[in-house]
Amino acid sequence: MACVIAAYSKCEVHEVIRYLQAEGVNQTEIHRRLHGVYGPNVLSQKEVSVGCKKFEDVRKELNDDPAQLSNV
Repeated sequence: MACVIAAYSKCEVHEVIRYLQAEGVNQTEIHRRLHGVYGPNVLSQKEVSVGCKKFEDVRKELNDDPAQLSNV
């Protein structure tokens, strides 16, 4: 069984949300997984939904603006 990570940063949690969303995981499942790993005080369902919406909006903006793409 996995242990709960008690010390974490908001940035870390947001990166996990971004990764899981990119994998196609739905918001409810993301919330459930966060609570399983970081404990019950990590984020509310609403905060997860807001985070997912922000990441989706940014992705759409980048897809709409070819100038944002790098030539790496």
